[in-house]
Amino acid sequence: LSSFDKERVEAAAQALDLCLACKGCKSECPSGVDMAKLKFAFQAEYYKTHRRQLRDYVFGYFHIAAGVASSVALISNALLEVPALRNLAARILGITPHRPFPKFVLPSGRPRLKHDPHAGRKVIFLADAFARYIEPETERAALDILAACGFDVHVLPVLGAGASFLSKGFITQAQRHARRVLDALNQVDPAREASIAGIEPPEIYAFKHDYIDLLPGRADEIEQRAANVWLLEEFLLRSPEFNDLRIANMKQLLGPENNGSTRKVNFHPHCHQRAEGPSSDGLPNGTNATLELLRSCGCEVELMDTGCCGMAGTFGYEAEHYEVSMKVGELKLFPYLRQSSIVNQKLEIASSGAACRMQIRQGTGVEAIHPI
Repeated sequence: LSSFDKERVEAAAQALDLCLACKGCKSECPSGVDMAKLKFAFQAEYYKTHRRQLRDYVFGYFHIAAGVASSVALISNALLEVPALRNLAARILGITPHRPFPKFVLPSGRPRLKHDPHAGRKVIFLADAFARYIEPETERAALDILAACGFDVHVLPVLGAGASFLSKGFITQAQRHARRVLDALNQVDPAREASIAGIEPPEIYAFKHDYIDLLPGRADEIEQRAANVWLLEEFLLRSPEFNDLRIANMKQLLGPENNGSTRKVNFHPHCHQRAEGPSSDGLPNGTNATLELLRSCGCEVELMDTGCCGMAGTFGYEAEHYEVSMKVGELKLFPYLRQSSIVNQKLEIASSGAACRMQIRQGTGVEAIHPI
């Protein structure tokens, strides 16, 4: 590296790091190489002989860190609002002081659902840490829809599929987490017949695409499970129960103030969702599933051609990557949202990624919600 210009090397490294966090081109890679897997495999080896930053543990074990912060939400939120304490925490962790910390919500525990023995098909909901501890309204909305469809809904006691471990190269921890997920699934659904659905793309697609590499000894079991693992939008499109439910009074959806006009939504998909290839059953998958679901409910949906938001998981929170993250947002996404907000004050923005919604809010002040 000494023979190269340092600034060019650093710029290339940051660009590659963002690319690997994104995974947006995975389905189009002519060589069939999953660069994200290459990255976390390298990280796992590299950090056997190198010291990690503290932030890697916070981000990798986010389901635990967020749970602790959430358990004392009033205290943790208040402390992190104090500029001196926030800046000190940012410096210790190696994250940017230019972003606010997430607002944690006092946990109500794992949602408890009444199980009717006469209910319909069993569905297992794979919750995630962000929805549980920061945006509980998204988890509640998902469970409300599943319950309204008449499904026998079970919330898996294990949070997420381990995507945060993989993002930081914690392969041993990701393997341990994957075993916990599979073991929990076998307790809830020993026959391996139930569908598994979730709302955070990295978690769902980590299960579908990374588990066999993590636990090759359980490949048959994982293949059987993965064939029935869906992003919630994908699952609902394949469910007659939802198709029956959505045939409802359109005035309830549109609201009386719309006078029968179509509800307009602009959709920014998560990069993992963009990367998802076609489904073997021929029905919409990935980004197309969300578009189709919203349209089937009577919405006029525009897919935003705005590329990666720039947050890319935790990339945008890392101190040395903050400026790059915001510059990526300024390429297309931020200008589009600012202009759209000026032209149409009532424009609704939907985004399927928790990190994407944070980037949109912090970069433009626009509130984006989960499509569900």
